[in-house]
Amino acid sequence: MNSPTLSDIKELEITLRAMRQDVLDAIRVHLSSSGDDEPHRLANHIADGDSPAEAAFLSDNDLALLHHEQSDLAAIDAALKRIEFGVGGICIECGEPIPAPRLRAAPTALTCLECQARLEQQAATQHAAA
Repeated sequence: MNSPTLSDIKELEITLRAMRQDVLDAIRVHLSSSGDDEPHRLANHIADGDSPAEAAFLSDNDLALLHHEQSDLAAIDAALKRIEFGVGGICIECGEPIPAPRLRAAPTALTCLECQARLEQQAATQHAAA
């Protein structure tokens, strides 16, 4: 297994901090672009030729984007905390090191590929049974 080295973990931390800044910037952009009160935003959309339904969708879409960005931020913060506590790069399921290539591909990964595959299989089985 290609266990992460101290250098890999430091690289991971740098990547996560850059990702965190990107997400914070995206959140700031979304919040600043939605600074108008809702009726004013609705009026702007209607004035631009959008129907009220389209304006409502855009508002829901903005909320969905913000929710997604907040989820990303929480995952990044959790990964940074794991590094801070000395368990960054360790699978939360089996306790084995997460291979460095997986961490480079998915910096917020909590599990190794084997455990992730098992968890996904369990979820698919539970979904099929429901």
